[in-house]
Amino acid sequence: GDNELTPNLDETQIDAAQAAVNDSQAKTESVAGIVEYMLKQKAKNNATFWIAIVSGKKYYVWDDDLATSMETGKNHSFTIKEGEFPRIINATIIGEATIPA
Repeated sequence: GDNELTPNLDETQIDAAQAAVNDSQAKTESVAGIVEYMLKQKAKNNATFWIAIVSGKKYYVWDDDLATSMETGKNHSFTIKEGEFPRIINATIIGEATIPA
């Protein structure tokens, strides 16, 4: 519908290596939310990264295995490195064990 998220493709200009340097001193925080959207991108240095929209906020994922383990539509618990490009460094699907009676 009209409400679909159109990714801003300028994100491909981000240099993944530079972003990693920028957030090496960042503090981490815990966030929980539903993964709404995942978009695979290439940075200028050809590094692959992902843009993840979690409960309406944009995060970046530099680890391919981590990105592919995240499931759209499911609630996750995340560890985020804060900074200009907030980065997901850990993700766990939560609420899986609850089976309605």
